[in-house]
Amino acid sequence: MRLLGVVFAGGLSSRMGQPKALLPWPAPGGGEVPLLLRAVHWLQGPCVSVEIAAGAQWGTICKGLPTGSSGPLQVIDDAEPGIGPLGGLVAALERSVALGLDGTLVLACDMPLVEEEDVLPLIERVADGADVALWCVEGYDQPLCAVFGPRAAQAARSALARKARRPVAIFDEIVADGRPLHVERLNPGENSRIRLMNVNTPSDYDLAIRRFHECQGRSASSPSGPDCR
Repeated sequence: MRLLGVVFAGGLSSRMGQPKALLPWPAPGGGEVPLLLRAVHWLQGPCVSVEIAAGAQWGTICKGLPTGSSGPLQVIDDAEPGIGPLGGLVAALERSVALGLDGTLVLACDMPLVEEEDVLPLIERVADGADVALWCVEGYDQPLCAVFGPRAAQAARSALARKARRPVAIFDEIVADGRPLHVERLNPGENSRIRLMNVNTPSDYDLAIRRFHECQGRSASSPSGPDCR
């Protein structure tokens, strides 16, 4: 599938006390990169193009990025400012449709442990005909680590028109052809469930860093690959 990758980075980071998008994260070649750039670089693997949905936070984030790193970044303006992630999701899905792509892979920048094996099942479900594929962790949908097909753009715009604010609101919409979205919710295994953690607080961030280094250590010592627990 030809996918548009979209990094969501517009949260207020109130529980973190500083912009989560700028938190340092270990880089593959050594050193550190902001969480935002980690997500951008990672999405360049499965996606043909990567853009950023950051809403009103982009000005602050851009100023905090390393010199020279913000030039090539493509930013999507929210479909409606100030309403939260649904405004960014509408813009992202409509951007993908305008580019003639097969779907959109969205990832919150504060989910830094996500690996390729966590998104491949989602891509496969949409390739097989689902309109949306996402993980459901302990009963909670994860719409910001998900793959959306083209029909989802109509549903997102409809949800926005009725003043909804949460991305999951699009799942209840009926699109122009009269059919609801085909949404596939997948239950992750233990490793994926842990990697799908959000970094919302300083303690979350410390835990994610520890898990990353533990995972790297197990990967280096095991021929079977990473096992992030």
